[in-house]
Amino acid sequence: MHRFLDFEITGGHTILDDTEDGFRSASSTVFINSISETEIEIEFTFEREDGETIKGNFSGEYSVLNN
Repeated sequence: MHRFLDFEITGGHTILDDTEDGFRSASSTVFINSISETEIEIEFTFEREDGETIKGNFSGEYSVLNN
C-alpha cells in the first residue's frame, strides 16, 4: 500500500532518489498534454543513472497552493 505522509510516499519501491547513487535522474522529459484552471494531463519519462527508464502519466485535478 502506498501512502502520502509528510510530503513523502511510503510503502512503495524507490524508483528515483536524488540522495542515492544509481537512483538519480540522468535525464527527464515532461509533456503537458492539456491544462485548465483545475485539471492537467501530463506524460513523463525519467532515465536513471543506471540506465533504467521510468515512464508514467497523470490526468486529474490540481490546486494552486499560493493563492
